[in-house]
Amino acid sequence: QNIDNLSFASFSMGTDSIRVKYNQTKKDKTGQKTTAKNCYANPFNMYICLYTALAVYFCVMNTIWVASESVDFIFIRNGSKKGSASSNYCDYVRKWADRCKDKISLFIRPDHTNVHGVRKGSATEATSSPETSLPSVFHRGEWSLGVVLDVYWKFAQKGDQLLGRILAGLDPDSSTFDVLPPHFTKPDDPRINVAMELCFGNILGMLGNDSFMHPILLRCLASLVHHEGSLRRIINKIPQHPWKCLPIFCDEVLINYLKTIVTTKPTPGILVKSTGSARHTKIMKAVDEILDIVKEDKKERAQLREERKLLLEDVKKVVKNAIEEKAMQNGHLTYESFAKIINEREQKLVGSIQFTMDAAVQKMEEAMRKSKSTAARIMQPHNPGSETDESIETVQVTYQNYCHDDGHSYYVPNQYDLPQKTRMLPAFRLWINGDAMNEKTITNRSAAIIKEPVRPFLLWNKDQIPKRLWNKFKSGWLKVLSTMMEAEGLNAVKMAILNGEQSHVDEREMNLLFDEGMKYLLARHEFIAKNKTFLQWTVTTWSHKINYISVLKNGTLHVITFPMTGVSERQCS
Repeated sequence: QNIDNLSFASFSMGTDSIRVKYNQTKKDKTGQKTTAKNCYANPFNMYICLYTALAVYFCVMNTIWVASESVDFIFIRNGSKKGSASSNYCDYVRKWADRCKDKISLFIRPDHTNVHGVRKGSATEATSSPETSLPSVFHRGEWSLGVVLDVYWKFAQKGDQLLGRILAGLDPDSSTFDVLPPHFTKPDDPRINVAMELCFGNILGMLGNDSFMHPILLRCLASLVHHEGSLRRIINKIPQHPWKCLPIFCDEVLINYLKTIVTTKPTPGILVKSTGSARHTKIMKAVDEILDIVKEDKKERAQLREERKLLLEDVKKVVKNAIEEKAMQNGHLTYESFAKIINEREQKLVGSIQFTMDAAVQKMEEAMRKSKSTAARIMQPHNPGSETDESIETVQVTYQNYCHDDGHSYYVPNQYDLPQKTRMLPAFRLWINGDAMNEKTITNRSAAIIKEPVRPFLLWNKDQIPKRLWNKFKSGWLKVLSTMMEAEGLNAVKMAILNGEQSHVDEREMNLLFDEGMKYLLARHEFIAKNKTFLQWTVTTWSHKINYISVLKNGTLHVITFPMTGVSERQCS
Protein backbone atom coordinates (compact mmCIF):
# COMPACT_ATOMS: atom_id res chain seq x y z
CA GLN A 1 0.00 0.00 0.00
CA ASN A 2 2.96 2.33 0.61
CA ILE A 3 3.84 2.52 -3.09
CA ASP A 4 0.27 3.08 -4.23
CA ASN A 5 0.16 6.83 -3.68
CA LEU A 6 3.79 7.73 -4.38
CA SER A 7 4.10 10.94 -6.39
CA PHE A 8 7.01 12.88 -7.87
CA ALA A 9 7.07 14.92 -4.66
CA SER A 10 7.99 11.72 -2.80
CA PHE A 11 11.44 11.76 -4.43
CA SER A 12 14.43 13.89 -3.48
CA MET A 13 18.15 13.86 -4.26
CA GLY A 14 20.79 12.60 -1.84
CA THR A 15 24.56 12.99 -2.16
CA ASP A 16 24.92 9.71 -4.06
CA SER A 17 21.45 8.31 -3.48
CA ILE A 18 17.82 8.89 -4.38
CA ARG A 19 15.65 9.48 -1.34
CA VAL A 20 12.05 8.27 -1.23
CA LYS A 21 9.53 9.27 1.44
CA TYR A 22 6.21 7.47 1.87
CA ASN A 23 3.11 9.67 1.93
CA GLN A 24 1.55 7.33 4.48
CA THR A 25 2.03 4.00 6.21
CA LYS A 26 -0.20 1.54 8.00
CA LYS A 27 0.47 3.14 11.40
CA ASP A 28 0.86 6.74 10.14
CA LYS A 29 -2.01 7.61 7.80
CA THR A 30 -1.01 11.28 7.61
CA GLY A 31 2.65 10.57 6.83
CA GLN A 32 3.88 13.15 9.34
CA LYS A 33 6.36 10.79 11.01
CA THR A 34 7.65 9.01 7.91
CA THR A 35 11.28 9.59 6.96
CA ALA A 36 13.07 9.72 3.59
CA LYS A 37 14.82 6.43 2.78
CA ASN A 38 18.16 6.42 0.93
CA CYS A 39 18.09 4.16 -2.16
CA TYR A 40 21.27 3.28 -4.04
CA ALA A 41 22.20 2.03 -7.50
CA ASN A 42 23.79 -1.34 -8.20
CA PRO A 43 26.27 -0.90 -11.08
CA PHE A 44 27.19 -4.59 -10.96
CA ASN A 45 23.76 -6.21 -11.30
CA MET A 46 21.15 -4.75 -13.62
CA TYR A 47 18.42 -7.09 -12.36
CA ILE A 48 18.30 -5.51 -8.89
CA CYS A 49 19.33 -1.95 -9.80
CA LEU A 50 16.55 0.41 -8.69
CA TYR A 51 17.81 3.32 -10.83
CA THR A 52 17.71 1.24 -14.01
CA ALA A 53 14.22 -0.02 -13.16
CA LEU A 54 12.99 3.55 -12.64
CA ALA A 55 14.60 4.65 -15.90
CA VAL A 56 12.85 1.89 -17.87
CA TYR A 57 9.51 2.63 -16.18
CA PHE A 58 9.72 6.37 -16.82
CA CYS A 59 10.75 5.74 -20.46
CA VAL A 60 7.60 3.65 -20.95
CA MET A 61 5.29 6.04 -19.10
CA ASN A 62 6.75 9.01 -20.96
CA THR A 63 4.87 7.80 -24.05
CA ILE A 64 1.59 7.78 -22.09
CA TRP A 65 1.84 10.93 -19.99
CA VAL A 66 1.21 14.27 -21.70
CA ALA A 67 3.31 17.35 -20.95
CA SER A 68 0.22 19.55 -20.63
CA GLU A 69 -1.45 17.33 -18.00
CA SER A 70 -0.28 16.77 -14.44
CA VAL A 71 0.14 13.30 -12.93
CA ASP A 72 -1.08 12.81 -9.38
CA PHE A 73 0.47 9.40 -8.70
CA ILE A 74 3.39 7.73 -10.42
CA PHE A 75 2.14 4.15 -10.30
CA ILE A 76 -1.62 4.77 -10.60
CA ARG A 77 -2.67 5.41 -14.18
CA ASN A 78 -5.04 8.23 -14.97
CA GLY A 79 -8.61 7.02 -14.63
CA SER A 80 -7.68 4.09 -12.38
CA LYS A 81 -8.86 3.74 -8.80
CA LYS A 82 -6.72 4.13 -5.71
CA GLY A 83 -5.29 0.80 -4.67
CA SER A 84 -4.84 -0.35 -8.26
CA ALA A 85 -1.05 0.06 -8.18
CA SER A 86 -0.61 -2.05 -5.05
CA SER A 87 -3.08 -4.58 -6.44
CA ASN A 88 -1.16 -4.86 -9.72
CA TYR A 89 2.10 -5.21 -7.80
CA CYS A 90 0.70 -8.07 -5.73
CA ASP A 91 -0.65 -9.78 -8.87
CA TYR A 92 2.73 -9.62 -10.60
CA VAL A 93 4.48 -11.07 -7.55
CA ARG A 94 2.00 -13.97 -7.50
CA LYS A 95 2.50 -14.63 -11.23
CA TRP A 96 6.26 -14.55 -10.76
CA ALA A 97 5.98 -16.99 -7.83
CA ASP A 98 3.87 -19.39 -9.92
CA ARG A 99 6.34 -19.22 -12.80
CA CYS A 100 9.41 -19.77 -10.61
CA LYS A 101 7.93 -22.08 -7.95
CA ASP A 102 10.50 -24.82 -8.66
CA LYS A 103 13.35 -22.50 -7.73
CA ILE A 104 11.46 -20.90 -4.86
CA SER A 105 10.74 -24.31 -3.32
CA LEU A 106 14.49 -24.73 -2.73
CA PHE A 107 14.34 -21.94 -0.14
CA ILE A 108 10.78 -21.59 1.21
CA ARG A 109 7.38 -23.18 0.86
CA PRO A 110 5.86 -21.85 -2.39
CA ASP A 111 2.43 -21.32 -0.79
CA HIS A 112 4.09 -18.92 1.66
CA THR A 113 5.32 -16.67 -1.15
CA ASN A 114 3.64 -13.26 -0.97
CA VAL A 115 4.48 -9.56 -1.16
CA HIS A 116 5.19 -9.41 2.58
CA GLY A 117 7.97 -11.91 1.99
CA VAL A 118 9.93 -9.24 0.13
CA ARG A 119 10.06 -7.10 3.27
CA LYS A 120 10.75 -10.11 5.50
CA GLY A 121 13.51 -11.38 3.24
CA SER A 122 15.13 -7.94 3.00
CA ALA A 123 15.00 -7.49 6.77
CA THR A 124 16.51 -10.94 7.31
CA GLU A 125 19.31 -10.28 4.83
CA ALA A 126 20.08 -6.91 6.40
CA THR A 127 20.15 -8.13 10.00
CA SER A 128 22.44 -11.03 9.07
CA SER A 129 25.24 -8.52 8.51
CA PRO A 130 27.16 -7.23 11.57
CA GLU A 131 27.32 -3.83 9.87
CA THR A 132 23.65 -2.99 10.37
CA SER A 133 21.76 -2.00 13.50
CA LEU A 134 18.28 -3.16 14.46
CA PRO A 135 16.93 0.39 14.95
CA SER A 136 17.90 1.23 11.35
CA VAL A 137 16.06 -1.85 10.08
CA PHE A 138 12.95 -1.01 12.11
CA HIS A 139 12.91 2.63 10.97
CA ARG A 140 13.46 1.54 7.35
CA GLY A 141 10.39 -0.66 7.48
CA GLU A 142 8.42 1.97 9.43
CA TRP A 143 7.94 -0.62 12.20
CA SER A 144 7.55 0.26 15.86
CA LEU A 145 10.29 -0.55 18.34
CA GLY A 146 7.91 -0.13 21.25
CA VAL A 147 6.77 3.01 23.04
CA VAL A 148 9.98 3.61 25.00
CA LEU A 149 12.45 2.78 22.24
CA ASP A 150 10.50 4.83 19.70
CA VAL A 151 11.13 7.84 21.94
CA TYR A 152 14.88 7.30 22.42
CA TRP A 153 16.05 5.55 19.21
CA LYS A 154 15.36 7.92 16.35
CA PHE A 155 15.94 7.64 12.61
CA ALA A 156 19.58 8.39 11.65
CA GLN A 157 20.91 9.09 8.16
CA LYS A 158 24.17 7.18 8.58
CA GLY A 159 22.50 3.94 9.60
CA ASP A 160 19.89 4.23 6.84
CA GLN A 161 22.56 4.96 4.21
CA LEU A 162 24.55 1.86 5.10
CA LEU A 163 21.36 -0.21 5.18
CA GLY A 164 20.33 1.24 1.80
CA ARG A 165 23.53 -0.06 0.21
CA ILE A 166 22.95 -3.56 1.60
CA LEU A 167 19.36 -3.55 0.31
CA ALA A 168 20.70 -2.47 -3.10
CA GLY A 169 22.54 -5.80 -3.27
CA LEU A 170 26.03 -4.44 -2.56
CA ASP A 171 28.37 -6.66 -0.53
CA PRO A 172 29.45 -5.01 2.77
CA ASP A 173 32.51 -7.30 2.86
CA SER A 174 33.72 -6.06 -0.53
CA SER A 175 36.02 -3.17 -1.35
CA THR A 176 33.41 -1.96 -3.86
CA PHE A 177 30.67 -1.57 -1.25
CA ASP A 178 30.98 2.22 -1.38
CA VAL A 179 30.84 2.36 -5.20
CA LEU A 180 29.37 5.55 -6.62
CA PRO A 181 26.28 5.38 -8.86
CA PRO A 182 26.76 5.67 -12.63
CA HIS A 183 26.92 9.35 -13.51
CA PHE A 184 27.92 11.54 -16.44
CA THR A 185 31.36 13.15 -16.43
CA LYS A 186 30.08 15.98 -18.66
CA PRO A 187 26.61 16.89 -17.34
CA ASP A 188 26.44 19.99 -19.56
CA ASP A 189 27.03 18.04 -22.78
CA PRO A 190 24.21 18.95 -25.24
CA ARG A 191 23.87 15.30 -26.25
CA ILE A 192 22.77 14.45 -22.72
CA ASN A 193 19.93 16.95 -23.16
CA VAL A 194 19.03 15.18 -26.41
CA ALA A 195 18.85 11.85 -24.54
CA MET A 196 16.85 13.37 -21.66
CA GLU A 197 14.32 14.77 -24.11
CA LEU A 198 14.20 11.46 -25.96
CA CYS A 199 13.53 9.39 -22.83
CA PHE A 200 11.74 11.80 -20.47
CA GLY A 201 10.56 14.68 -22.67
CA ASN A 202 6.91 14.64 -21.57
CA ILE A 203 7.83 14.27 -17.90
CA LEU A 204 10.21 17.24 -18.06
CA GLY A 205 7.59 19.23 -19.96
CA MET A 206 5.05 18.43 -17.26
CA LEU A 207 7.34 19.23 -14.30
CA GLY A 208 9.63 21.79 -15.95
CA ASN A 209 13.33 21.46 -16.82
CA ASP A 210 14.25 23.17 -13.54
CA SER A 211 12.26 20.65 -11.52
CA PHE A 212 13.85 18.76 -8.63
CA MET A 213 13.20 15.60 -10.68
CA HIS A 214 15.69 16.63 -13.39
CA PRO A 215 18.85 15.47 -11.53
CA ILE A 216 17.03 12.30 -10.43
CA LEU A 217 16.06 11.48 -14.01
CA LEU A 218 19.61 12.33 -15.10
CA ARG A 219 20.99 9.79 -12.64
CA CYS A 220 18.45 7.18 -13.80
CA LEU A 221 19.49 7.82 -17.42
CA ALA A 222 23.16 7.26 -16.50
CA SER A 223 22.29 3.88 -14.97
CA LEU A 224 20.26 2.96 -18.05
CA VAL A 225 23.25 3.75 -20.28
CA HIS A 226 25.63 1.92 -17.91
CA HIS A 227 23.52 -1.27 -18.06
CA GLU A 228 22.78 -0.99 -21.80
CA GLY A 229 24.72 -4.17 -22.58
CA SER A 230 22.75 -6.23 -20.04
CA LEU A 231 19.45 -4.85 -21.32
CA ARG A 232 20.40 -5.64 -24.93
CA ARG A 233 21.27 -9.23 -24.02
CA ILE A 234 17.78 -9.71 -22.59
CA ILE A 235 16.21 -8.20 -25.72
CA ASN A 236 18.32 -10.46 -27.96
CA LYS A 237 17.11 -13.55 -26.09
CA ILE A 238 13.42 -12.57 -26.38
CA PRO A 239 12.61 -11.15 -29.86
CA GLN A 240 9.19 -9.79 -28.81
CA HIS A 241 10.48 -8.10 -25.65
CA PRO A 242 8.81 -4.67 -25.16
CA TRP A 243 12.16 -3.11 -24.14
CA LYS A 244 13.06 -3.21 -27.83
CA CYS A 245 10.98 -0.02 -28.14
CA LEU A 246 12.87 1.94 -25.47
CA PRO A 247 13.72 5.22 -27.22
CA ILE A 248 17.38 5.19 -26.17
CA PHE A 249 17.86 2.06 -28.30
CA CYS A 250 16.68 3.90 -31.42
CA ASP A 251 19.83 6.01 -31.73
CA GLU A 252 23.01 3.96 -31.85
CA VAL A 253 25.39 6.90 -32.25
CA LEU A 254 23.89 8.69 -29.25
CA ILE A 255 24.02 5.75 -26.86
CA ASN A 256 27.54 4.78 -27.93
CA TYR A 257 28.69 8.32 -27.16
CA LEU A 258 26.90 8.43 -23.80
CA LYS A 259 28.64 5.21 -22.76
CA THR A 260 31.99 7.01 -23.12
CA ILE A 261 31.01 9.71 -20.58
CA VAL A 262 29.39 7.46 -17.93
CA THR A 263 31.50 6.34 -14.99
CA THR A 264 31.27 5.04 -11.43
CA LYS A 265 34.64 6.57 -10.47
CA PRO A 266 34.88 9.82 -8.48
CA THR A 267 34.48 12.87 -10.73
CA PRO A 268 35.78 16.16 -9.28
CA GLY A 269 33.11 18.84 -9.21
CA ILE A 270 30.29 16.37 -9.89
CA LEU A 271 30.37 13.37 -7.54
CA VAL A 272 33.35 12.54 -5.35
CA LYS A 273 32.35 11.28 -1.90
CA SER A 274 30.20 8.23 -1.20
CA THR A 275 27.86 7.79 1.76
CA GLY A 276 26.91 4.70 3.74
CA SER A 277 30.37 3.16 3.71
CA ALA A 278 30.95 0.11 5.95
CA ARG A 279 33.70 0.09 8.57
CA HIS A 280 35.61 -2.65 6.72
CA THR A 281 35.44 -0.99 3.30
CA LYS A 282 38.59 1.12 3.73
CA ILE A 283 40.48 -1.90 5.09
CA MET A 284 39.34 -4.02 2.11
CA LYS A 285 40.48 -1.29 -0.28
CA ALA A 286 43.89 -1.22 1.39
CA VAL A 287 44.09 -5.03 1.17
CA ASP A 288 43.22 -4.89 -2.54
CA GLU A 289 45.94 -2.28 -3.11
CA ILE A 290 48.49 -4.47 -1.31
CA LEU A 291 47.42 -7.50 -3.37
CA ASP A 292 47.77 -5.46 -6.57
CA ILE A 293 51.29 -4.42 -5.54
CA VAL A 294 52.20 -8.05 -4.74
CA LYS A 295 50.83 -9.22 -8.10
CA GLU A 296 52.74 -6.50 -9.92
CA ASP A 297 55.92 -7.37 -8.05
CA LYS A 298 55.41 -11.04 -8.95
CA LYS A 299 55.07 -10.11 -12.64
CA GLU A 300 58.22 -7.98 -12.50
CA ARG A 301 60.22 -10.77 -10.86
CA ALA A 302 58.98 -13.27 -13.45
CA GLN A 303 59.93 -10.83 -16.20
CA LEU A 304 63.38 -10.37 -14.64
CA ARG A 305 63.95 -14.15 -14.63
CA GLU A 306 63.02 -14.29 -18.32
CA GLU A 307 65.42 -11.45 -19.08
CA ARG A 308 68.22 -13.33 -17.33
CA LYS A 309 67.49 -16.44 -19.38
CA LEU A 310 67.55 -14.40 -22.58
CA LEU A 311 70.79 -12.74 -21.54
CA LEU A 312 72.41 -16.17 -21.04
CA GLU A 313 71.16 -17.27 -24.46
CA ASP A 314 72.57 -14.08 -26.02
CA VAL A 315 75.99 -14.79 -24.51
CA LYS A 316 75.92 -18.31 -25.96
CA LYS A 317 74.95 -16.96 -29.39
CA VAL A 318 77.74 -14.37 -29.36
CA VAL A 319 80.37 -17.00 -28.55
CA LYS A 320 78.93 -19.36 -31.17
CA ASN A 321 78.86 -16.65 -33.84
CA ALA A 322 82.46 -15.76 -33.13
CA ILE A 323 83.49 -19.39 -33.66
CA GLU A 324 81.45 -19.53 -36.91
CA GLU A 325 83.05 -16.36 -38.29
CA LYS A 326 86.50 -17.72 -37.57
CA ALA A 327 85.67 -20.98 -39.31
CA MET A 328 84.34 -19.11 -42.40
CA GLN A 329 87.51 -17.05 -42.60
CA ASN A 330 89.49 -20.28 -42.66
CA GLY A 331 87.31 -21.64 -45.50
CA HIS A 332 85.48 -24.31 -43.48
CA LEU A 333 81.77 -25.10 -44.20
CA THR A 334 79.88 -25.59 -40.94
CA TYR A 335 76.29 -26.60 -40.20
CA GLU A 336 75.30 -23.05 -39.24
CA SER A 337 76.75 -21.44 -42.39
CA PHE A 338 75.02 -24.01 -44.62
CA ALA A 339 71.65 -23.49 -42.85
CA LYS A 340 72.04 -19.71 -43.30
CA ILE A 341 72.44 -20.06 -47.09
CA ILE A 342 69.33 -22.29 -47.34
CA ASN A 343 67.26 -19.89 -45.18
CA GLU A 344 68.19 -16.88 -47.37
CA ARG A 345 67.03 -18.68 -50.52
CA GLU A 346 63.81 -19.79 -48.81
CA GLN A 347 63.00 -16.22 -47.62
CA LYS A 348 63.37 -14.85 -51.16
CA LEU A 349 60.97 -17.48 -52.53
CA VAL A 350 58.39 -16.98 -49.73
CA GLY A 351 58.58 -13.17 -50.08
CA SER A 352 57.79 -13.37 -53.80
CA ILE A 353 54.75 -15.57 -53.16
CA GLN A 354 53.54 -13.34 -50.28
CA PHE A 355 53.78 -10.20 -52.45
CA THR A 356 51.62 -11.82 -55.13
CA MET A 357 49.01 -12.96 -52.56
CA ASP A 358 48.87 -9.49 -50.90
CA ALA A 359 48.21 -7.83 -54.24
CA ALA A 360 45.34 -10.25 -55.00
CA VAL A 361 43.77 -9.72 -51.56
CA GLN A 362 44.01 -5.94 -51.93
CA LYS A 363 42.14 -6.07 -55.24
CA MET A 364 39.39 -8.22 -53.65
CA GLU A 365 39.02 -5.80 -50.71
CA GLU A 366 38.69 -2.83 -53.07
CA ALA A 367 35.99 -4.63 -55.06
CA MET A 368 34.04 -5.53 -51.88
CA ARG A 369 34.35 -1.96 -50.57
CA LYS A 370 32.87 -0.57 -53.79
CA SER A 371 29.95 -3.01 -53.69
CA LYS A 372 29.21 -2.14 -50.04
CA SER A 373 29.21 1.59 -50.69
CA THR A 374 26.53 1.23 -53.36
CA ALA A 375 24.26 -0.90 -51.14
CA ALA A 376 24.69 1.04 -47.90
CA ARG A 377 22.39 3.74 -46.65
CA ILE A 378 23.88 6.64 -44.71
CA MET A 379 21.83 7.37 -41.62
CA GLN A 380 22.06 10.76 -39.90
CA PRO A 381 20.67 10.51 -36.36
CA HIS A 382 20.26 14.25 -35.70
CA ASN A 383 18.84 17.30 -37.41
CA PRO A 384 21.14 19.06 -39.90
CA GLY A 385 22.28 22.31 -38.40
CA SER A 386 21.73 21.26 -34.79
CA GLU A 387 24.26 22.29 -32.18
CA THR A 388 25.74 18.78 -31.97
CA ASP A 389 26.18 18.05 -35.69
CA GLU A 390 29.88 18.86 -35.83
CA SER A 391 30.86 16.23 -33.27
CA ILE A 392 28.40 13.44 -34.13
CA GLU A 393 29.45 10.99 -36.82
CA THR A 394 27.11 9.24 -39.20
CA VAL A 395 26.19 5.56 -39.00
CA GLN A 396 26.30 3.33 -42.04
CA VAL A 397 23.56 0.70 -42.05
CA THR A 398 23.30 -1.96 -44.72
CA TYR A 399 19.89 -3.58 -44.99
CA GLN A 400 19.84 -7.09 -46.37
CA ASN A 401 17.57 -10.06 -46.86
CA TYR A 402 17.87 -12.97 -44.44
CA CYS A 403 17.65 -16.65 -45.33
CA HIS A 404 15.12 -18.63 -43.21
CA ASP A 405 14.72 -22.29 -42.38
CA ASP A 406 12.10 -22.73 -45.11
CA GLY A 407 14.66 -21.75 -47.76
CA HIS A 408 13.06 -18.36 -48.53
CA SER A 409 14.71 -14.97 -48.15
CA TYR A 410 12.91 -12.25 -46.17
CA TYR A 411 13.36 -8.68 -44.93
CA VAL A 412 13.65 -9.87 -41.30
CA PRO A 413 16.03 -12.34 -39.62
CA ASN A 414 14.91 -15.78 -38.54
CA GLN A 415 12.84 -15.73 -35.31
CA TYR A 416 12.32 -11.95 -35.54
CA ASP A 417 9.15 -10.81 -33.80
CA LEU A 418 7.19 -7.65 -33.01
CA PRO A 419 7.69 -6.18 -29.53
CA GLN A 420 4.80 -6.70 -27.14
CA LYS A 421 2.58 -3.92 -25.71
CA THR A 422 4.04 -1.32 -28.06
CA ARG A 423 2.68 2.23 -27.76
CA MET A 424 1.95 4.37 -30.77
CA LEU A 425 5.11 6.52 -30.81
CA PRO A 426 7.58 3.58 -30.54
CA ALA A 427 5.57 1.75 -33.23
CA PHE A 428 5.71 4.84 -35.44
CA ARG A 429 9.51 4.97 -34.99
CA LEU A 430 9.82 1.39 -36.26
CA TRP A 431 7.43 2.24 -39.12
CA ILE A 432 9.63 5.14 -40.28
CA ASN A 433 13.18 4.17 -39.25
CA GLY A 434 12.97 0.40 -38.96
CA ASP A 435 14.82 -1.61 -36.32
CA ALA A 436 18.38 -0.56 -37.16
CA MET A 437 19.79 -1.73 -33.80
CA ASN A 438 18.41 -5.28 -33.96
CA GLU A 439 21.04 -7.78 -32.84
CA LYS A 440 21.56 -11.51 -32.40
CA THR A 441 23.78 -13.06 -29.75
CA ILE A 442 25.70 -16.16 -30.84
CA THR A 443 25.66 -18.63 -27.95
CA ASN A 444 29.25 -19.79 -27.93
CA ARG A 445 32.28 -19.19 -25.77
CA SER A 446 32.83 -15.68 -27.12
CA ALA A 447 29.10 -14.75 -27.02
CA ALA A 448 29.55 -12.73 -30.21
CA ILE A 449 26.91 -10.16 -31.21
CA ILE A 450 25.84 -9.83 -34.84
CA LYS A 451 24.02 -6.79 -36.17
CA GLU A 452 20.85 -7.69 -38.10
CA PRO A 453 19.15 -4.36 -39.00
CA VAL A 454 15.55 -4.46 -40.22
CA ARG A 455 14.09 -2.14 -42.86
CA PRO A 456 11.40 0.47 -42.03
CA PHE A 457 8.13 -1.35 -41.41
CA LEU A 458 6.50 0.89 -44.02
CA LEU A 459 8.31 -1.21 -46.67
CA TRP A 460 6.97 -4.52 -45.39
CA ASN A 461 4.74 -6.60 -47.65
CA LYS A 462 3.37 -10.12 -47.52
CA ASP A 463 5.92 -11.47 -50.01
CA GLN A 464 8.95 -10.26 -48.03
CA ILE A 465 7.80 -11.13 -44.50
CA PRO A 466 7.22 -14.66 -43.08
CA LYS A 467 3.52 -15.57 -43.07
CA ARG A 468 3.21 -15.85 -39.28
CA LEU A 469 4.83 -12.46 -38.68
CA TRP A 470 2.94 -10.81 -41.56
CA ASN A 471 -0.45 -11.95 -40.22
CA LYS A 472 0.46 -10.57 -36.80
CA PHE A 473 1.66 -7.29 -38.29
CA LYS A 474 -1.32 -6.96 -40.61
CA SER A 475 -3.91 -7.50 -37.89
CA GLY A 476 -2.25 -5.42 -35.15
CA TRP A 477 -0.04 -2.74 -36.70
CA LEU A 478 -0.68 -2.12 -40.38
CA LYS A 479 -4.15 -0.55 -40.24
CA VAL A 480 -3.45 2.32 -37.87
CA LEU A 481 0.07 3.13 -39.11
CA SER A 482 -0.93 3.17 -42.77
CA THR A 483 -3.90 5.39 -41.89
CA MET A 484 -1.57 7.89 -40.20
CA MET A 485 0.52 8.07 -43.38
CA GLU A 486 -2.52 9.44 -45.26
CA ALA A 487 -1.94 12.78 -43.53
CA GLU A 488 -0.82 15.45 -45.99
CA GLY A 489 2.28 16.34 -43.96
CA LEU A 490 3.55 12.75 -44.10
CA ASN A 491 3.32 12.27 -47.85
CA ALA A 492 6.84 13.55 -48.56
CA VAL A 493 8.57 11.25 -46.06
CA LYS A 494 6.43 8.33 -47.23
CA MET A 495 7.49 8.76 -50.86
CA ALA A 496 11.14 9.26 -49.82
CA ILE A 497 11.14 5.94 -47.91
CA LEU A 498 9.42 4.09 -50.75
CA ASN A 499 11.95 5.48 -53.23
CA GLY A 500 14.91 4.68 -50.98
CA GLU A 501 15.83 8.35 -50.57
CA GLN A 502 14.96 8.86 -46.89
CA SER A 503 17.74 8.75 -44.32
CA HIS A 504 17.28 8.20 -40.59
CA VAL A 505 14.70 10.60 -39.12
CA ASP A 506 15.87 12.24 -35.88
CA GLU A 507 13.67 12.38 -32.80
CA ARG A 508 12.65 16.02 -33.17
CA GLU A 509 11.36 15.52 -36.70
CA MET A 510 9.87 12.15 -35.66
CA ASN A 511 7.72 13.85 -33.01
CA LEU A 512 6.50 16.42 -35.54
CA LEU A 513 5.56 13.69 -38.02
CA PHE A 514 3.89 11.66 -35.28
CA ASP A 515 1.82 14.63 -34.10
CA GLU A 516 0.73 15.30 -37.67
CA GLY A 517 -0.33 11.68 -38.14
CA MET A 518 -2.20 11.59 -34.81
CA LYS A 519 -4.13 14.77 -35.63
CA TYR A 520 -5.25 13.23 -38.90
CA LEU A 521 -6.13 9.95 -37.16
CA LEU A 522 -8.30 11.68 -34.54
CA ALA A 523 -9.92 13.89 -37.20
CA ARG A 524 -11.04 10.81 -39.10
CA HIS A 525 -12.22 9.00 -35.97
CA GLU A 526 -13.65 11.62 -33.64
CA PHE A 527 -15.30 9.10 -31.34
CA ILE A 528 -11.86 7.96 -30.13
CA ALA A 529 -11.10 11.32 -28.46
CA LYS A 530 -14.12 10.81 -26.21
CA ASN A 531 -12.30 7.93 -24.55
CA LYS A 532 -10.02 9.46 -21.90
CA THR A 533 -7.63 6.51 -21.94
CA PHE A 534 -6.81 6.52 -25.67
CA LEU A 535 -3.28 7.82 -24.99
CA GLN A 536 -2.56 4.61 -23.07
CA TRP A 537 -3.61 2.32 -25.93
CA THR A 538 -1.10 0.06 -27.62
CA VAL A 539 -0.77 0.03 -31.39
CA THR A 540 -2.81 -3.20 -31.63
CA THR A 541 -5.65 -1.62 -29.60
CA TRP A 542 -5.62 1.35 -31.97
CA SER A 543 -5.88 -0.92 -35.01
CA HIS A 544 -8.86 -2.72 -33.49
CA LYS A 545 -10.56 0.55 -32.54
CA ILE A 546 -10.43 1.95 -36.08
CA ASN A 547 -11.36 -1.20 -37.98
CA TYR A 548 -14.52 -1.14 -40.09
CA ILE A 549 -16.83 -2.86 -37.58
CA SER A 550 -15.71 -0.64 -34.69
CA VAL A 551 -16.20 2.51 -36.76
CA LEU A 552 -19.72 1.44 -37.80
CA LYS A 553 -20.55 0.74 -34.17
CA ASN A 554 -19.11 3.88 -32.54
CA GLY A 555 -18.74 6.45 -35.34
CA THR A 556 -21.08 9.14 -36.63
CA LEU A 557 -21.77 10.21 -40.21
CA HIS A 558 -20.31 13.53 -41.26
CA VAL A 559 -18.55 15.15 -44.23
CA ILE A 560 -14.75 15.23 -44.13
CA THR A 561 -12.21 16.36 -46.75
CA PHE A 562 -9.30 14.01 -47.20
CA PRO A 563 -6.04 16.00 -47.24
CA MET A 564 -4.43 13.56 -49.66
CA THR A 565 -7.01 13.88 -52.42
CA GLY A 566 -9.05 16.97 -51.63
CA VAL A 567 -12.21 14.92 -52.26
CA SER A 568 -15.13 15.24 -49.85
CA GLU A 569 -16.97 12.07 -48.95
CA ARG A 570 -19.41 10.89 -46.35
CA GLN A 571 -18.00 8.27 -44.08
CA CYS A 572 -18.03 7.02 -40.53
CA SER A 573 -15.57 8.83 -38.30
